[in-house]
Order: sequence, then C-alpha cells, then structure tokens
Amino acid sequence: MAEFLLALIPILHLEGRIWSYAPTDKGRETYCGISRVYWPNHPIWIRVDLAKRALPSYTPKSLSEYLEKDEEAQRLVKQFYSDWWHRMRLSEVKSQKVAFFLFQASVNFGEEKVARWAQMICITNGKSVAVDGKIGPVTLAAINAICEANYLRDAAVMQRYHYLMAIVDDKNQIANKDGWEERVWASL
Repeated sequence: MAEFLLALIPILHLEGRIWSYAPTDKGRETYCGISRVYWPNHPIWIRVDLAKRALPSYTPKSLSEYLEKDEEAQRLVKQFYSDWWHRMRLSEVKSQKVAFFLFQASVNFGEEKVARWAQMICITNGKSVAVDGKIGPVTLAAINAICEANYLRDAAVMQRYHYLMAIVDDKNQIANKDGWEERVWASL
C-alpha cells in the first residue's frame, strides 16, 4: 500500500518549498503550495506573517529561507499534506505511483474533482463505480484493480486536458504551462 512519507518530498518539490506571490496564479500568495486564497485560515499564515514582520525588507528567497528554519512552519506544512493524503484515503491505494498521481492532482485541483476523475478513469477501464466525488471502498477497489500503467496514462491525459482548458479559458494562465507540464510528467 502507498505511504505518505514517500509522497511528501515529491509533493513539496512540485509545489515548491518556497514562499511566493504570483499575480497570474489563481493561488496568488503561497507557501510550500498552500495558497492564502484557498486556505486563508490555515495556521501557516500566522507563521508567514510573523516571518514578514521579522524581516521587514524580505525577498522571496529570504522569507523562504527564514520559514525553512521555522520548525513550527515545517510541522504545519507536513500536517497539511498528511491530512490531505489521509482524507483522500491514499494509504489504501496499492500503487505508490497511482496514489502520488491522485495526491498531486488533488492538491492542484481539489479533492472532489480528482475523486471524480478517478471514478471516470475506473469506468473507462471497465469498472463499475458511481461518479460522486468521494473516494470510498468501491472506488478504492476499482482503482486497485486497474493496471498501474493504464491508470497513469489516463490520469495524465485528464490532468493535461484540464490544464490546457485552463489556458483556453484564461490566456494569462499560459505563464504556468511549462510548470504544469512538468508536474504531469514528473508524476508518472
């Protein structure tokens, strides 16, 4: 079965172990991939704001380095991703690669959307599941019954299509295309 700790370093690599503010990214301000837009009440923002006050003329690099040394900030990041992994029930997926793909996609698109993708992939691979946006025992059994290579192929196509449609819908998102492409291929 898949293990969270084997997924933590790769997810932090994809999300970036940095603080950033990107006006073209819908998440705007992020730390280690945790967006202030989508997670405004997460306690990581208390640590980030404290760091900003401690470094009044901070740069993205200096703030990132400061937060990297903040043990509480690092604990909060690890807890954020651990909670996410467990909500998705990814420890019950047999393949580490499939679990990681679902993990990184759900961090990027949301749990319900990726659960629906997982269920659609199951259906297109001959499994009978409801598309309800919840990873439960039936969906898990179906995911675990699909050949890893087939599952990953279909998941990559679905994720890449979503990224391309995001660019079609908002031309400013083209700035993110290379990073999105890297994310898909690095997850295979």
